[in-house]
Amino acid sequence: MLNSFQFRVLRKLRHLTGLPVYYVIEIEEYGKGWYRVVDVTSQCCIRKLGSGHARDTYACIGVEDSVLMNEAEFRSWLREVLGEKYAGES
Repeated sequence: MLNSFQFRVLRKLRHLTGLPVYYVIEIEEYGKGWYRVVDVTSQCCIRKLGSGHARDTYACIGVEDSVLMNEAEFRSWLREVLGEKYAGES
């Protein structure tokens, strides 16, 4: 589940600019340095979920529509997407 507002804004940005846009989530349950990357063109359903302060609107995306990467894979992917100059130290 992703924040629906953020996901829709990123999707609109991609539509307006034609640039590839991704939603990146750090996954701490596998330990430090794991990331799940979602292309904002992925299919999703919008749902209101949660209760109390956690109640919000979420974009629900299947895990099969994302890519799980460790830190080394993520840095390599960033270099491909952003170019060496912006991807940080090796």
